[in-house]
Amino acid sequence: MKFNEQSTIEDLIAGCIRKDRLAQKYLYKNLYSTMYAVAMRYSKDEDMATFILNNSFLKVFTKIESHKPEHSFHGWVKRIVVNTALDELRKHKKHSNQLQIEEIQEPALSENVLDKLKAEDLLKAIQTLPGITKAVFNLYTIEGYKHHEIAKKISIPEGTSKWHVSQGRKLLKKKLANYLTETKRG
Repeated sequence: MKFNEQSTIEDLIAGCIRKDRLAQKYLYKNLYSTMYAVAMRYSKDEDMATFILNNSFLKVFTKIESHKPEHSFHGWVKRIVVNTALDELRKHKKHSNQLQIEEIQEPALSENVLDKLKAEDLLKAIQTLPGITKAVFNLYTIEGYKHHEIAKKISIPEGTSKWHVSQGRKLLKKKLANYLTETKRG
């Protein structure tokens, strides 16, 4: 079978199971932008996101037979990208905060601040968060993981997960307040 840009995901998956390089190429191209965005949420820069993405696709291609057709293929690939990013974070977790914090008061972002922001501005602000704080913040707020799940995934205490989300919100609140002040002037 010849694969191209119009090939269905199902056809590409079948081709990848047969180790067809052309099917792999078009599956990669088909999912690249979506999964790159996921990788960027956990990366310090574009090079790291590309590294995570390429390692993720290597896992996808070597484990594609284990995907169950009744489950979302995009969801399966996304989970691989997130887990690959977390694996990288664990490898480089030298100076992460290992605080055990029981209760955190989370700062509130006023609704009018959020209304004035564009999604890309918010994503850029999240990109500036420190490594592990960014990862925990993304897992909690964007991916929807619970603190106990995050703690288990990246080997930190549950209280530390809560602290990172709180810290992320504090840092974002400052950055967004600065952004809005600058946009009012300009």
